[in-house]
Amino acid sequence: MIHYPPLAPYADGYAALAPDMTPLSVTVRMVPGSRIVHYNAPTLDGLLSWCVVHEATEGRMLPRDNHEPYAVPVPLAVLWREPETDAPLHAVTPLVAAGAAAWDSESEIKRPQEGRFTRSKSGRFILTPSAGRWRARQIRRPVLVADTLVATCVGDRVEITRLLEQAVAIGKRRASGHGAIQSWEIADAADWQLVRDGRLTRPVPQAARHLIPGTPHGAPALGAWSLPAWQSALYRPVWVTGTEVGS
Repeated sequence: MIHYPPLAPYADGYAALAPDMTPLSVTVRMVPGSRIVHYNAPTLDGLLSWCVVHEATEGRMLPRDNHEPYAVPVPLAVLWREPETDAPLHAVTPLVAAGAAAWDSESEIKRPQEGRFTRSKSGRFILTPSAGRWRARQIRRPVLVADTLVATCVGDRVEITRLLEQAVAIGKRRASGHGAIQSWEIADAADWQLVRDGRLTRPVPQAARHLIPGTPHGAPALGAWSLPAWQSALYRPVWVTGTEVGS
């Protein structure tokens, strides 16, 4: 893990807050009709990490000249750390739809960009939009339409509320107007559980099997469990959210 100096004050501050963190319910209310583009459920810890990095770097974000994951602190309780990488497993669930929701898909036509051509054997510049390298492509993406999304966590209410003021959209294609957020609501929760109603509430790596109060059904599959979720270097065998857990 890379420890980026601008993030050090946040790591120290959140470590001091850890003993007083409490169970919370985080609700995001979407702009009516807003479509959330995503292949996997948005993660609250991922969103908080984006807010921390955006604030700490004044919008410049993290350098991309390496393939190692960065250690990004967030104001959430840590259940376990992987001994080899020190990557954290946070006490947090993904953001899932609450109430009325509908899945759909949308299409986008990616057309050949002007000024990019291929040269044939005759020496002429030609562009074939119906076949080959420069053809137009139809890209389909899954979209979710929901009024509210909810996650639960153990964290610091004041700091989570402050950070989420920066988050005005979630999911992919945010710059195109997708996933627009109307408001956030952070409230106290009765408790936080890794297993609720007999199913995992978040992904758990096989190495943290001792945290699961029961026996997970099925074999673990390679996937994300820590920040950043897209960093394949951190992929491990995990039991995914919703895995049934027996006694």
